[in-house]
Amino acid sequence: MNGEPVNQASFLEAIHDARRVRGELLASIHASDITRCGVVGEWSTKDTISHISWFEREVADLLETKEPIWSELWNVPPDDLNDAFYKQHREQSLEEALSDSTEGFSRLVSAIKTMEYIDLPDPKRYKCIPPIFEHG
Repeated sequence: MNGEPVNQASFLEAIHDARRVRGELLASIHASDITRCGVVGEWSTKDTISHISWFEREVADLLETKEPIWSELWNVPPDDLNDAFYKQHREQSLEEALSDSTEGFSRLVSAIKTMEYIDLPDPKRYKCIPPIFEHG
C-alpha cells in the first residue's frame, strides 16, 4: 500500500498476500510447535491465530452493519483485552483455531467486497467504533 491511495482491489490484494505469507509460515511449523506456549509471552502461535481470528470477526461485524454489537472486551484497555481473550480461548484446539481463522478471514473479505471506496479510509463512518480504530 506504500502511501498510495487505498482502493478495494489493492486492499484485498494486500490482505490476500499477507494471508498467503502467513499460510506459508504456518505450513513450515510442526503442529506441536504451533501449540507450544512462549512464542509471544505465554501465548502460543495458535493463541495468536485465535486472537487475529476474533479481531477479524469483530471487524467484519463492523463493516457489515456499521453498527456492531461489540464484545465487552472492547471496553477494557488493550493489555486487559488481550489477557481476557487469552484466558477465554487458551483451551481452544488447533483445529478449532484454524477453522475459526478460515471463517473469520472469509467474512472479513466478504465484508470488504461490499464496501464503497469512501468507507476504507474513514473510521468515522462507523457508529460506536472502539477507540483502538480511531486515528487523527
